[in-house]
Amino acid sequence: MAEYGQPAAVSAATLELFRGYDWPGNVRELENMMRRIAVLGGDGHVADELRARVQAHVGLDHAVSARVTDAEVRGLKEISREAAREAERAVLLAALERSGWNRLHAARLLGVSYRSLLYKLEDHRLRPPARCAGGGGVVA
Repeated sequence: MAEYGQPAAVSAATLELFRGYDWPGNVRELENMMRRIAVLGGDGHVADELRARVQAHVGLDHAVSARVTDAEVRGLKEISREAAREAERAVLLAALERSGWNRLHAARLLGVSYRSLLYKLEDHRLRPPARCAGGGGVVA
């Protein structure tokens, strides 16, 4: 992923996790994982996340025999959305920190349009820290 300024180094252990993962999001999910590795500069977070997903999937397979209700499925979807949102926020912050809070540069690092990045920043209520031009501060 040279477009992010550095190669996406993936360890043999993480490659094994990639092979064993079901990839419900298909190529787009894999692409996003590789972007995260490149932006964050390592595969540790991605490997941990894949391990957790695989363990959750195995646990769910065992629980399916106990008949999962609609309420439990909605709960899992909610948890999934929340985890995805937290991961997105972390990647946004990493790209912004790496670019010195230059939003145009961060958008290029992430492979999204400037407008999309602005939307995401607003959605996550992220503002540049006071030390950066424009003032503000990172908002929760």
